[in-house]
Amino acid sequence: MFNINYTFGVDYGIVPISEYLKYQEIDEKYKEKYPWMRSVIVFVFPFSNKPVKRERYLSARFAYGEDYHIVVKEKLEKIAEELNLQNYTTLTDVSFFDEKLLAYLAGLGGYGKNNLIITPKYGTNVAIGEIVTDLVLDYTKNLHESPCGDCDICLRACPTKAISTEGFTRTNCISYLTQYISDEYHLYDRIFTQAVGCDICQIVCPLNKKEYDYDPRFDFNYKSIINLNVIRNMDKHSYKEYYKTKSFHWIGYLKMLRNILTLDTNNKNITIEELKYFQIKYKSVQWFYNHIEYLKGKLNGNNKSSSV
Repeated sequence: MFNINYTFGVDYGIVPISEYLKYQEIDEKYKEKYPWMRSVIVFVFPFSNKPVKRERYLSARFAYGEDYHIVVKEKLEKIAEELNLQNYTTLTDVSFFDEKLLAYLAGLGGYGKNNLIITPKYGTNVAIGEIVTDLVLDYTKNLHESPCGDCDICLRACPTKAISTEGFTRTNCISYLTQYISDEYHLYDRIFTQAVGCDICQIVCPLNKKEYDYDPRFDFNYKSIINLNVIRNMDKHSYKEYYKTKSFHWIGYLKMLRNILTLDTNNKNITIEELKYFQIKYKSVQWFYNHIEYLKGKLNGNNKSSSV
């Protein structure tokens, strides 16, 4: 076994490919692409959990600072270089692995009721990254049980009931709703503060109150405040350029505009005329047109929020 000396409190564990395959298959195209892979070195990198001033509106904590895909990838490449690895690849988030399963098998944490990995040191405020290598590394199986016990705070706090005693419904999660297209408009009625992502289940979790060191690039910066004044005159190109260092740039301008118009409607901070302006401007995009039609009806009092 080797020691990884790295700042900002990184934790890591080892998972043999053979162990992972006991739980989950790997797509054949990746087996062919990386025929040499034998082990995965799994890392968790903590985000900032410092409280910030409540602005209208904010991204979730994973996007407070610089794009974690870039930051974590850079860290992983540096570690691989220090370890003098020859055949390897680095991955984070955009991965052919189930990264939460990897973190669990690596002994880095247990599954929470909120469907996130809860680590002993950082709670759920982590990015998961991995180095896939041709080395055969020692593995000691040390699985964490769920630390939640009888606690159901996150279940009671979730506005869309994405977390319940029945399990986790991804398409009901506010984080999902703000990053993808859905016609479950009544679920969007429950979003009031988050421009992208959702921290509710993490904020209320008693296991997320720890203090720890983290990379300062994950500190909050002003581009995490997103409102209509900021994005009104953008298009898809200027949006991607402005937010190129943010992890949510990939969702695109129209989905972010949809999010902000939804928030302003829910907070009664917009006029019908303004909604009509954007609806007409992007009338060729059917999903966007339909969603704005719903928001207009809500602002007019024609749409009643249904219970979830």
